[in-house]
Amino acid sequence: MIAYVIRRLLIAVPVVIGVTFLSFMMLHLVPGNPAVIMAGVGASAQDIARIERQLGLHRPLLYQYGVFLSHLVHGNLGTSISTGRPVAQEIAQTLPITVTLAICSTVLSILAGFSIGILSAAKQGKFADYSATLITLFGLSMPSFWLGVMLILVFSVKLQWLPTAGWNGALSVILPSVTLGAGAVAVIARMTRSSLLEALSADYVRTARAKGISETWVFLRHALRNALIPSITVIGLEFGILLGGAVITEDVFAIPGLGRLILSAINARDYPTVEGAVLVIGLMFVLVNLVTDILYAVIDPRIRYS
Repeated sequence: MIAYVIRRLLIAVPVVIGVTFLSFMMLHLVPGNPAVIMAGVGASAQDIARIERQLGLHRPLLYQYGVFLSHLVHGNLGTSISTGRPVAQEIAQTLPITVTLAICSTVLSILAGFSIGILSAAKQGKFADYSATLITLFGLSMPSFWLGVMLILVFSVKLQWLPTAGWNGALSVILPSVTLGAGAVAVIARMTRSSLLEALSADYVRTARAKGISETWVFLRHALRNALIPSITVIGLEFGILLGGAVITEDVFAIPGLGRLILSAINARDYPTVEGAVLVIGLMFVLVNLVTDILYAVIDPRIRYS
C-alpha cells in the first residue's frame, strides 16, 4: 500500500504541473492587460510599460511560467498583482470556506443520493422508482446559478427563513450547499441504483436467498456493500468537481471563498493568484482520488494493490 501511495503521488506531480501550465496559457489568451487595469483609465503608454516591467509581464510567457515554477519549488506562490499580498496568504484565508462548503455539499449529496438510489432500486419499476428518476433528472438539468437564484427567491425573499448571501453562521451554509450539491445528488443516486440492481442479480445474492436469508439482510449485507465501490468512485470525483464548481455558487451567494477569489483574479488578469488557486485545487483533487482508491480495500478486502 505504501509503495502504491508513493507511485500515485509521483505520478500526480506532472499532472498538476500540466494543469497549471494549461491554465496559465489559457489565461494569457484572455483579452486584457493587468497593467492597464492597474494603471487606470487615461494612463499613458509609458506608465503601462513601467508597470509591465515591474510585474515582469514584458517577459515571454514561458519565462514567466518558469519563474512561477522556480518560486513554487521554494514554497512561494508569488504575489497577487491586484492586491499586492502573498498568494499563499490569500488562499489560506479563502480555502477553508470553500472546503467547508464542498464538504457540506458532499455530505448532503451522499445522504440524499444513497437514499434516493436505494429506494429506487428497492422499488424498481414502481411509482417510487419513477419519482426518483424524475428528481435525479431535475438535479442534473438545472444550472447551479439558476437553482441558487430560485432558492434565494423562495427561502430568503419570500419565506425569509434563510440568509440571502454571505458566510455568517450555520444557516448561511444551507442554500449554497443545496445549490452546489444538487447535481452530485443525481449522479450518486443513479450510480447507486444501477450498482444495486446489478448486485441484486448476481449469483451470490441468489445463493443467499436460496439459503433462506431474509430479503432485508440480503439487500443490506450482501448487495449494498458490493454496490458501494462504484458509488465511492463517483463521490471522490464529485468532491473534486464541487471544489472547482464552487466558483459560480460562491459568486451567486457572495461567499468569500476560493472560487470567488479565482473569479476576481481572472477578471483582474491576476496570473499568480489564478495559478496558485488552480495548483491547490489540483492537489486536493489528486489527494481525494488517492483516498478514494485506498477506501476500496477497506470496503472490499479482496482488493489488493501491487
